[in-house]
Parts: sequence; structure tokens; C-alpha cells
Amino acid sequence: METEFSYLPVDQVTATELVAKLQEYPDISTQVPLVQNSAVYKQGFRLHSLDSLQAIASLPVALHTQAHGVFNGGANALLGETTASLAASVAAPSGKIAVGTHISVQHLRPVRHGYVYCVAQQKEITESWVQYALHFFATSGEYSAQGTLRCAFITPS
Repeated sequence: METEFSYLPVDQVTATELVAKLQEYPDISTQVPLVQNSAVYKQGFRLHSLDSLQAIASLPVALHTQAHGVFNGGANALLGETTASLAASVAAPSGKIAVGTHISVQHLRPVRHGYVYCVAQQKEITESWVQYALHFFATSGEYSAQGTLRCAFITPS
């Protein structure tokens, strides 16, 4: 599902400029059955843009804090894997589905309020897998985490 928004140049603008752009993206979650029917949707996951090259989504911090009141690192991984896996599903060859096989997330700074956005951008694709770079931003305008996700293309059972 392509949106009218263009590919975000995450390494060509400041995090504050990028967050301002991200907040303009609409919530398209209800247009994507894979999202609307998922457990993460009930946890506040919202999809803002989706195609095979880039997906953008967000999670509310308030629903995903750890004991110290900051955004849980596992929630970063949940947000990153869900966002990139949706893009990988669009990229999957006909008759295949995408499943996550490896995720790595480095937490750069704590987030205490607002939303965390993930921009997942395709970096490499083959006939059997795809890899995405994950960029996480807080509504405060800070780059909060980074990572990668690799998905395999498999035949559904």
C-alpha cells in the first residue's frame, strides 16, 4: 500500500525535522488487515506508511514503559520488527510470506513520554530474504534507537 508521502531521507535531516514530518503522516492501520487484526494494534501500534522500500509506524510510550518509567527496550524491538515485517510482506515474492529471522536494536537514549516512531528502510533484498535498517525517533525530536531486521521469505503452510 503506497501512500502519498515520499521516502524519508533519515540521514539528510535532523531528528527534530524528521519527527515534524512523521507527525504529519496519517494513521492507515485500519486499511491494512495484517495490522488491524493483530495483537500489536490493541497495544497502540499505528501504521503511517507502507510499501516494500519503507514503512513507518509508531507506539505510545505510556503503554510500553519499564519499571523506571522509560520506553521499554523490548517495545523498540516489537515496533521495529512489526514495522519492517509489514514492509517485507509487501516485498515478498508471489506465493511467499515474510517472517523475521534476526533483529538487532541498539538503544541510544531513554524516551519518557509521547510516541516512538520507527522508520524501516529496505537495505538489501534477495530471492530468499530482505533486510531493513530501523531508525527510531521520539516525539521530543531525538534519535532514540537504531537497528536492523532480516526477514526470510517462506512458503506458507
